[in-house]
Amino acid sequence: MSPEAETCVVIPHYGETSELLVSLQSIMEERAVAVVVVDDGSPSAPQLAELERVCHPKTRLSLILLGANHGIETALNHGLRFVLDRGYGFIGRLDSGDTVAPNRFAKQQQYMDAQALDICGTWVDFVSDSGERLFTLRHPVDHAEILRSIKMYNPFVHPSVMMRRDYVLRNGFYPADYPALEDWAYFMRGRMIGRMGNMPEVLTSYVVSPNSISSRRRLRQSVSKLKLQLAYFEINRESVLGLARSLLVLLFPRNLLTALKGRIHGPR
Repeated sequence: MSPEAETCVVIPHYGETSELLVSLQSIMEERAVAVVVVDDGSPSAPQLAELERVCHPKTRLSLILLGANHGIETALNHGLRFVLDRGYGFIGRLDSGDTVAPNRFAKQQQYMDAQALDICGTWVDFVSDSGERLFTLRHPVDHAEILRSIKMYNPFVHPSVMMRRDYVLRNGFYPADYPALEDWAYFMRGRMIGRMGNMPEVLTSYVVSPNSISSRRRLRQSVSKLKLQLAYFEINRESVLGLARSLLVLLFPRNLLTALKGRIHGPR
């Protein structure tokens, strides 16, 4: 298979190798898939041989060690450069600690081809540190609905996303001017470039951890949300509701909001 038809999964990593091993072990594809781990200066850097031991035989693993901690935006952009330089046609995403269903990336690529999508997420199970399923997040599937909702909230769960090479070439690299919100800013900037969608199947599990960026840098992320929404503000219902939503989020702790999402979305 030529690189143009293949997927490379980008996993930024910082911290305990044990979380990374869980993610890599979950990647089980029937056809070959490339994975590049970008370690962002972890105090104890992972070793390639240790990571390869847990990988499925179809996984072709590469490891980039940055040496110093630069932030997730830098790590992601190193991953994008790796993928683009090697000519892969699809860029998958996963975060250290999160897991995927078997053949997620093959299924996602097939769905993107069938629906003519340039960027595609999946539905996602949110789970606790102990593995308890909290709720399932079912973001909008249709391009038009995603385009309407993107001013109110991020309609993609970042670790569930796959993008076409051409979309990345046109949209560029992740921005550094929206700390802890590089994903929403990236999708907002590229919302008019190509067709967007979410695959209506739960293929990704996202761990709600107190050590995640969303938890540790919550205030900074909230400020970035307001900055992003103001930068793209239009006088319409979605922009106004989006600003109101972000202001409310500032007032409540994350564990309360997670519980509220669980009640809204249910444990189905």
